[in-house]
Amino acid sequence: MESKTQLKDGCEDSESPDEAIEVGDRIYAATLHPLPMAAEIQASQTPSQCLAQAFVANFQPKLLHSTVPHHLQNFEDMFSKALFDSLPKHKQWDHVIELIPDAEPSS
Repeated sequence: MESKTQLKDGCEDSESPDEAIEVGDRIYAATLHPLPMAAEIQASQTPSQCLAQAFVANFQPKLLHSTVPHHLQNFEDMFSKALFDSLPKHKQWDHVIELIPDAEPSS
């Protein structure tokens, strides 16, 4: 004889909760997870990307006084980025170095 139990939602349970589970019985279970609040991206980085990020995080520009010898620090304007990106104008004492065709290097 099958007993029926009334559940909270008005449905009937065909088995009594006090019945023992026997060999061969099957139990069905479902786990419901709430939807995530934020989208998650499963991405990874290459070693070169990690190295580039570490370089940017640890990079500190060096001061002129720590990289240029003391006796050259009076010429600070000569070490500026603007002068580095362009060649100086030609002057009257510029000279040409004549190369000898098919010459062998001496050292």
